Amino acid sequence: MVKYLQIFFYIFVFLLFPVSTLAFSDIYPNDPLNTEGSLDYLVQQNIKGYDDGTFRPLQFVNRAEFTKMVVTAKWIDVAEKEYTSCFADTHRTAWYTPYICEAYAQGWVKGFSDNLFHPEENLSLAESLSILSKA
Repeated sequence: MVKYLQIFFYIFVFLLFPVSTLAFSDIYPNDPLNTEGSLDYLVQQNIKGYDDGTFRPLQFVNRAEFTKMVVTAKWIDVAEKEYTSCFADTHRTAWYTPYICEAYAQGWVKGFSDNLFHPEENLSLAESLSILSKA
């Protein structure tokens, strides 16, 4: 449980504050809020940032992104399985569907009463803690 709380702490701290690494184009090496080695830890845990080379530390995290971070941090390779849409709003070809369906199959996430996951909605603290407590 302590390990999961540490991962949760790192994810939220680094989404809110820039850290010192040149691996991402929007992270600056002399930021006063830098915590040494913490972004490196996330990268070691397979958290890679966005395809455009940014980390976007000040951007809110949506439900799909957080689910991907949790599944990826657990070192589950979603490419090894074939996933169909597990919610009405997770289309089979969407980038997030394998991560959401894997987390759903593991019992870490659930949808809303309308059988939707709302992947693009910002994640609340309560939702993130619920996912982490189950993962």
